[in-house]
Formats: sequence, structure tokens, C-alpha cells
Amino acid sequence: MEVTVKALKNIEFDLLNNAKDSLRQAVELIATKEIGSAHARLKHAITASAHCIELLLKERLRRINPAFVWENVDKYPSLEARTATVDTAISRLKSIGSVRFSANDERSLKSLRTTRNAIEHYEWRASEMEAKIIVGHALSFAIVFAHDELAFDLSGEFKSDDTWAMLLNELDEFAKETLIYSHHLVA
Repeated sequence: MEVTVKALKNIEFDLLNNAKDSLRQAVELIATKEIGSAHARLKHAITASAHCIELLLKERLRRINPAFVWENVDKYPSLEARTATVDTAISRLKSIGSVRFSANDERSLKSLRTTRNAIEHYEWRASEMEAKIIVGHALSFAIVFAHDELAFDLSGEFKSDDTWAMLLNELDEFAKETLIYSHHLVA
């Protein structure tokens, strides 16, 4: 009996597509009520949106110089070395990338990092409202940052069906920020 082995395809995600996939996961968790409990969906949406944002920041650094993605630029491109933290990425983008972050964005990103760290490394407690605000800010930031700094539309695929409407209904903070930025994104 002859066994035929199909060639396995490589799994590849560049920074931008990796970020897009994490955003898609966060959105699906919020918009799809059939996946786990509401609390678990919010928890995982926070970690997925934090991952998305971290990768978007690193993609923006990569476009300046790929070595800037690494904490210690001399270690580029070793995958055994640490990549830049979110704090380092923000600092570098502000100082060498001429990227501006509003005070509100910086507060939201810090809250997101603190929450993600609690979820991934210890214990996490929050009200549903707090969790929804964190996710709403994160999704809004990711979409606007990708548009403004990477010339990339992260929201397009969610507008082709009812997912976008579900997001707007589920996350008040996201709906408010989307309304504020909607004119900005069209321009």
C-alpha cells in the first residue's frame, strides 16, 4: 500500500497580517455570543486586541528600520532576543518616527497593557463595563493607528456583514470613538 503525503503549506504571518488576525479574533469574540461566556470573551478580546496593537506598533517601527523592532537593536534579527516592549515602541515612535499619541491614547494603552499583564500573568478583576471600555478603546486605537500610520484598513472586512453593527451595539465606547473618527477615516 502506497501512502501519499501531501506537501504541507507553511504558516506565515508578517507583522501586519498577524495584527489583523488578532484584531479579527478580538472582534469575533465580542460580536459572537455563541463563543464561551461573556466574561471569557471579554478577557480573550482584551488579550487579542493588546496583541494586535503591539504588532501594529512594531510594524510601524519596522517601516522606519527593522532593527528598531528589537529591544536591543544590536541583536536584530535574532528571534532569541527580546523584541521591543510596547513602552519602548511608543517611545521610539514618538522620538524617531514623529508619531503623535494623544494623552488619552497613552492612558488607554497603559490600561490595556496593565490589564493584559494581569490576565496573562496573575489574576484579573474588572467590571464588565470596565472591560468593554478597554476593548472599545483598543479596537478604536488599532483601526485609527493602522489607517493613519500604516495606510491599512483594518475595519473593512467587518463591514461586509453584520459584524460591524454588532460591535457598535455591544461596545458603547467603541461606538462613540468610531463616530468621532468616522469623518477622520473617510478623509
